[in-house]
Amino acid sequence: METSYKVIFGTHKGNLIQRLLKFWIMPRMPRLEILVYTLLGVGIFKRVLMNTVGRIDKYSSHQTNYNIGKLNLKNLLTFATSQTMFNEGWHLFAFLATNLPYLITWWNDGRPLSATTVFFLVLSVINIYCVMLQRYNRARICLVVERLVSKGHTVDSSYRNWLALDLPDPVDENERLMKEYGLTHIYVGRSPQ
Repeated sequence: METSYKVIFGTHKGNLIQRLLKFWIMPRMPRLEILVYTLLGVGIFKRVLMNTVGRIDKYSSHQTNYNIGKLNLKNLLTFATSQTMFNEGWHLFAFLATNLPYLITWWNDGRPLSATTVFFLVLSVINIYCVMLQRYNRARICLVVERLVSKGHTVDSSYRNWLALDLPDPVDENERLMKEYGLTHIYVGRSPQ
């Protein structure tokens, strides 16, 4: 059976909170979502963000909120289920806690646009684009995860599977490499009899 990102992030495994979180974070159609977010300018926003704030840890080899670290299945899953979720939650909270009440008050009072109103509108747009950027990144990660899993990559036992992802069973590294290079007909060690 072929493992896809829909199986890995599927809502069939885990408790209610884990299932709801997976339902929220998993892109249904990653290629379409990438296209929509690209048309909305998320790619340009990402370039601007990574050339300003993202430069802080650009050269870090460790995983941060802006950097996946070493490109492997474990780091991709951790980034998708921890860093992007944290960032998205933080920007949703920032939007709702600060901008929305101010905008509702402004709308109800009918005051003309002021510098403060424009400032909060800009903050709202930035926070919404930050949320879209996290969803854009997760859609792209889903495609890479599917490609890695189809090639036989697995996560090691140190991966903390807090979201109850349905991960493929670990395969011996030699078996994975032999399968990847089409050498499964060669026996290492004793030949089967």
